Amino acid sequence: MKKRLLGLALGVISPCLLMAAEPVALSDFQVEPETTGWTFREVKPEKTENGWRLTYPKWRQGQEEWPAAVLNAGDGLATTDWSKEQYLAFRLFNESAAFTISLRLDDAEQRQYIAQFPLPAGEETLCLVKIADLKKSGLAVERMASWNLWLTRPPEERRVVLSNLVLTDDPYTAADWRRKCDAAAEQVAAAETELKKQPDSAFRKARLAQLADWRQLLEAPDRRSAQQEWFDTVAPINLASLAAAAQFFAARPQECSVSALPSTLKLRQDQFPAETMILPALQLDAARGEGESLQLLVAAGGEALDGIKVAVSALRDETGNEIEPKLYLLGYVPVSKPTPAPNGFGEKGRYPDPLCPNEPFRLAAFANQALLLTVRVPETAEPGDYRGTVSVECGGRTETLPVALKVYPVTVPKNGRLKTCWIYRNEGRDPRYYGANWTKEMELAFLRQNLEYRFDAEEFGSSIVLPWDSVFTVDENGKVSADWSGWDRAVETWRAAGKNTFLGYYPGWITAMPELKEPEIEAQKLQLTSRHLAEKGWENDFYMYIFDEPAPADADRIKEVCRWIHRQGTNLNILLTSCHDNEQAYRDDIDIFVPHANIFDAEFGEECRRNGKQYWQYTCIGTVGTRYPDSWKIDFYGTGHRALGWWLFKYGSQGYLYWGLDYWRVNPWEDTETFPNGNGDGSMFYPAPDGKSLPYPSLRAELVRDGFEDYELLSLLAKRYADSREPEIRNLLEAEEIIYEPDRYNETGDRALLEQHRRLLEWLSK
Repeated sequence: MKKRLLGLALGVISPCLLMAAEPVALSDFQVEPETTGWTFREVKPEKTENGWRLTYPKWRQGQEEWPAAVLNAGDGLATTDWSKEQYLAFRLFNESAAFTISLRLDDAEQRQYIAQFPLPAGEETLCLVKIADLKKSGLAVERMASWNLWLTRPPEERRVVLSNLVLTDDPYTAADWRRKCDAAAEQVAAAETELKKQPDSAFRKARLAQLADWRQLLEAPDRRSAQQEWFDTVAPINLASLAAAAQFFAARPQECSVSALPSTLKLRQDQFPAETMILPALQLDAARGEGESLQLLVAAGGEALDGIKVAVSALRDETGNEIEPKLYLLGYVPVSKPTPAPNGFGEKGRYPDPLCPNEPFRLAAFANQALLLTVRVPETAEPGDYRGTVSVECGGRTETLPVALKVYPVTVPKNGRLKTCWIYRNEGRDPRYYGANWTKEMELAFLRQNLEYRFDAEEFGSSIVLPWDSVFTVDENGKVSADWSGWDRAVETWRAAGKNTFLGYYPGWITAMPELKEPEIEAQKLQLTSRHLAEKGWENDFYMYIFDEPAPADADRIKEVCRWIHRQGTNLNILLTSCHDNEQAYRDDIDIFVPHANIFDAEFGEECRRNGKQYWQYTCIGTVGTRYPDSWKIDFYGTGHRALGWWLFKYGSQGYLYWGLDYWRVNPWEDTETFPNGNGDGSMFYPAPDGKSLPYPSLRAELVRDGFEDYELLSLLAKRYADSREPEIRNLLEAEEIIYEPDRYNETGDRALLEQHRRLLEWLSK
């Protein structure tokens, strides 16, 4: 057995690991933490026979938000080279109620890997991380630096016993593996029982035979390799999904079927909707200036089908006016590290997200393909009923389905009330994606494409949106002058295209005054900008974003920067993103408060608005372990993306900020974990596979857009019926059918969102 402990005595290693292939102990649990690399943030450690009992206290205001037990490189980590083993393994016995704990691993370059482990109450959980996954995430596994077991604001005291922290090629004993297979075999048997309750169908027969094979495999005593493959590719089995599929095919015995679904449903190609989610018709309701979508689900029966074609006609009213709809083929991307339930679906697989060009496709037996039917109604469209057809060539026959669009006499303004900031990284320049094809014209087209989704995209320090690089001139005496003519034309052009929020003058990333280069020059530029914005009446459309999520310890330095800027112009709106519960410390210095969803303070937001300030909201990886509506989570309910607009309206938020449109440090087609532990975080678009076409939008972008337009409709309703006590109007304005609590929304309310949207349009049409 290899033992590398840098001169420390080897701790007690569990007998179950003595059988593993040369495990490497990572820590000595038997000595004082100060003589190892252990540190504990708000966590109370207590030594046990072969580990630590770790108590994470209930979070209270003013305490550490992320209590953690941390093992750092040096004396604490037995080795920083993790490249020679296949797994990092440790065991946690949960002595409290069930919860999920997070693990963060850092290499010497501070690259991070985050994993989450659900911990059932009163049970020991073997927690595993594949070293290959660390490599895949870009960590230098030869130079690992820290192991960090943490929670976010624990709502109650949490207590676990940590033991057997090792690197190993085989974390399982024979008994461990047998228990794992027996538990899976029981799950398969439960699936067989559930399936036998369902109506007879070809699907039922085929799946019962498959389940019997799986159970036989899992019960076999000597098929470890095949069993491991089963766990990697099949487990777990979702009984509800299995039952829904059986009912779906029992009701549709034909070779090929077509169903209408809400756009918010996210079904993998081996999943099928419950009957309650299937819409009776392809019926869309929309205002002028609004986009609206539905899904078409094409499903194959017991035989594979090739050459399936789907097309949609123009939609026409009685007088011949036309609106052109569009069909996208939904692409499917791999989720290999699923977001744990209940904050994600918790299942591996290929999830629908990229909106791809509509082209012929193939289906395996008992598989489906989703398409998105979307309509963008011009602001000038005539209200009324528009009709057309969808045709599906499938299985040697053509099925034609009617499509209806009702356009209401309501207009969603192109320049809406909701302000947004979406940061893009210009990753298209990467040779893996576009390289030289990512021209200035392509970049501008991408920015205009974002406006179709009501995303006001910006890049720090760029002059591509507004020509800041040609505004200012500095003479030999250091005097600054400004020519705003070209800049003004650019602002007007973008405003006409629908952009209502702009990144203001950017003097650089500044978290303390010493970081400001040439303060005399920068002061003049800010003064000129302040005067010009006042002359044009554009102050409220611009913001300065020059620091991000500052730590509480940096507050005084940040406030000094803000006060210096405001001495140059009180109308220079400084934006603060905050994930720390201290935003009120900046009440006199910040103009646009942008708290993360989980620290959003509605009362403070109301105070800000009364005082002429703005109160926005943002989401990021911080929502991964929560159930707040957000813009990014690929492997969770699509209702959360549309519900975001309702959430923002309900809690009085005036804007939304998101940090990444094209964070393609990994190829999002190949790995959805574009940010550590975040499937989809930072990536709302996909690089076109041909390296020439515009990036492909995502289903998430489409749904967020729908939610933002719901926000605009709610704003119109609030203005029109400001004094109304009509119960249904109050119900709509309070989003009672959509938002239950700040961190809970109607996750399965796909049809409820459609109904509430229709009711908004009906009330606004009266």
